[in-house]
Amino acid sequence: MTTEQKLQEVVLSALASTKDGRLKWSPTAETNTFLAVIDNRSLVISRTVPPVVSVTRSVRGFIFVLRVMNNKGFEVASIREEASSEQNPLWQLFEAARNNALNPPKELDELLHALKSR
Repeated sequence: MTTEQKLQEVVLSALASTKDGRLKWSPTAETNTFLAVIDNRSLVISRTVPPVVSVTRSVRGFIFVLRVMNNKGFEVASIREEASSEQNPLWQLFEAARNNALNPPKELDELLHALKSR
């Protein structure tokens, strides 16, 4: 199996583990970047907006990067994709990691409760 194939498998396995609650993500100091630790190794997923290189190119998606870090904190592999569809597995993994780390429904519930009690 090639490194690219292994990375694709890592993406799908991390997505499944995140969705079923076995993999926990945490926010990092960097905006739109989340970290999961697995047996002294870690996954770091991030989302950025691609730069506009000309006026004819419109920004239609995001750049997603998943980095695999070893037990010493060094990057050993990464996958980067520009995606314009929520069907992209890296997009799905980013959203699952963000939801896992930030818990938007809980945050919104607490905000609504605070707004209604004023």
